[in-house]
Amino acid sequence: MPVKEQTRGAKLAEKVAAAVLEDIALQGWPVGKVVATMAELTSRYGAGQATVAEASRQLERIGVAEVRRGVNGGLVVLRSPQDAVAWTVATYFELVDVSLAEQVETWTVIQGHSLILAAQRLREPDARRLRELAQELKDVSDGGEFYNKLSGLELAIVDAAQNRATSFLARVFEPYWYRRGWDKLFADLHGAEGERIARGMAEVVEALVAGDAGLAASCHPHRNGFLGKVIEERSPSFAVLPPRPQEDRKLGEATALAVRSDIVRRGLQPGDRLGQMSDLLLRFRVGVPAMREAIGLLELHHIASSKPGRGGGVVVGAPCSGYTAQTMAEFLLHTDIHPCEMFDIWRDLLVAAVDKAVRGPARDIGIALRNALQAEHAAAGYQILQATNSYYRAIASVAPNRMLSLLVDACAEFLARYPWPVPRQQIVAFTAARHEAIAEAMVVGDAPLARRRMLDFLMDVRPYFNDVTSVAEAPPSELGNRPRGPI
Repeated sequence: MPVKEQTRGAKLAEKVAAAVLEDIALQGWPVGKVVATMAELTSRYGAGQATVAEASRQLERIGVAEVRRGVNGGLVVLRSPQDAVAWTVATYFELVDVSLAEQVETWTVIQGHSLILAAQRLREPDARRLRELAQELKDVSDGGEFYNKLSGLELAIVDAAQNRATSFLARVFEPYWYRRGWDKLFADLHGAEGERIARGMAEVVEALVAGDAGLAASCHPHRNGFLGKVIEERSPSFAVLPPRPQEDRKLGEATALAVRSDIVRRGLQPGDRLGQMSDLLLRFRVGVPAMREAIGLLELHHIASSKPGRGGGVVVGAPCSGYTAQTMAEFLLHTDIHPCEMFDIWRDLLVAAVDKAVRGPARDIGIALRNALQAEHAAAGYQILQATNSYYRAIASVAPNRMLSLLVDACAEFLARYPWPVPRQQIVAFTAARHEAIAEAMVVGDAPLARRRMLDFLMDVRPYFNDVTSVAEAPPSELGNRPRGPI
């Protein structure tokens, strides 16, 4: 379908990229297949060659597809939706240099959610598999293999929870952990430490088989503090390790990482000039195409941008997860995950974000929530649904954990893409009142009360999610007319 050229440059290219992504999904996401030649894309979307080329580069940046030259060339699908999500998230986390503490903290939320559900839902074949994996972990003597076995057992427990959204999000971590070399933390893990972790994981498995989530959590070497202590002892050396070299890392991506490191090393702030393009070419010793690709990638995440004209150049920005969250939601829509499944993990992530946000500066919390609440009160009709999403994103924005914030934002964005019943006035009033109460507890720094109020509110609105029609089932006319976003 042609894309109207109402705007020029990057905005139009983003629209074309979104349209191509939708077409890839309609074709069944044919990994390894040519979906169209560049000439066909230009004709199909009614856009110029430069715009289509930029749209193709955007799809390359998020790991979906790449342009291959030659007789049988064209735009080739590279990855499945899940792999594309993981690629996109790993790239963003690398560019903003998410810390090990942020990773561990977010993983703990997903892990705790999985332990509770797995204890309730574990099937006998899964129980046998978990026991086999636990035994394999005990038998390992090599540090690197220990990490692989431990990671495999953790993911098997997540899968045993039978929540596709949780399994999907858990696997988002893997590429970034690999890029950052987390397995190196376990390279010398053997003897008493390794045996204690393996023994603890075996006890977790037996507790899950018995249906005892509380015992599973108390036995888990991560949740009882032992694994955290091991990681903490090794993290100083981990922090100075360079990222693992990537054979598939393109020069543009490597240059973007180098530019980001330069910004951090020089202590540059948003609005500071990084330099003219000619200066950057000399500094980073790359050609124009690689530098343009790097700046394009940084612009997607608001890390830096290029300003033309006198006094312009490349200017430092404030990193933003919005593009990554939207991309994650777009990919998730092409899976069979139901919003009820997403809601359940989003609930735990959101409550954790509330707890983290309360620990931050009260002024930042107050400003973010006050602005969100004002927008919610001013909204009417369908707009109220988007305003409620903004409230949850405001909470995520002030939580001092970028990994947690991104997942909260991405889940909210995913839920916002579904068609929803028109909210009744009493539900709107109920939601606004509860949001006010949650914000009040957060602003005064009462974390337990804020968590309690958020949990109670989410439990009360949980039945609302049972009424949603999936995107795959909803008629096109309904998708266009019904409001979107969780109440």
